[in-house]
Amino acid sequence: MDLSQNHAIAGAVSGFLTRLICQPFDVIKIRFQFYSYNKLMEVMTDSKINNRQYSMNFIAGATAGTIATIASFPFDTARTRLVAQSSTRKIYTGLFNCYWTILKTESVRTLFRGLSLTLLQVAPHTGLQFLFYNISTSVYRRLVPDSEITASNSLLSGSIAGVLSKTAIYPMDLGRKRLQIQGFEHGRVGFGKFFHCGGLVDCFIRIVKEEGVLGLFKGLLPSQVKAAATSSLHFTFYEQALHLLRFIH
Repeated sequence: MDLSQNHAIAGAVSGFLTRLICQPFDVIKIRFQFYSYNKLMEVMTDSKINNRQYSMNFIAGATAGTIATIASFPFDTARTRLVAQSSTRKIYTGLFNCYWTILKTESVRTLFRGLSLTLLQVAPHTGLQFLFYNISTSVYRRLVPDSEITASNSLLSGSIAGVLSKTAIYPMDLGRKRLQIQGFEHGRVGFGKFFHCGGLVDCFIRIVKEEGVLGLFKGLLPSQVKAAATSSLHFTFYEQALHLLRFIH
């Protein structure tokens, strides 16, 4: 087995273990979003802030996504650093070591670097996700009157919502990841030329200048596949859990 294969395997193992460790924080974030979304929908419905259902879906989703993102952002920064480090030159040995090293050698502010950009991304992303999902399920109800939302419909509607919302905000997602690894050059040795940028606007300008407009969508397809799978499963499990709870009670 040659050196490149070793790197590939080591990278795969590293990515798998990192994702395994950090996944619970994604679950917490998702639960924050569904809980916040429903509470906000209740408030807007009761106070009659807006009688337009789809507008309420977007506003509640965007607000829920913002709350969950702020609460979980340090976890996302640590995960990005752990995945981004070179397999031959590891800077962090694990999640808590990553936090300790960042706080010791950089600052608390580093844990929230890229937050403003992320909120610009997450708010519309979560809002669009709930909006597209509710539009899809509404279309289904019109085509099949007096029907319950089935698992297959939730999977399809969730997939549509995931793909459309992810595509709409993908350049923001790309910019966020590139901002999060700024100042981390020593951990990226061996990965080729390092991308430097001074902020959101500069990030987009440099990407377009060096990689073209399509550079803003680099890696989009895998993200769409992941978004489709993740979103469909989240909405399906959520809807089926509601059905089960109604049946029990």
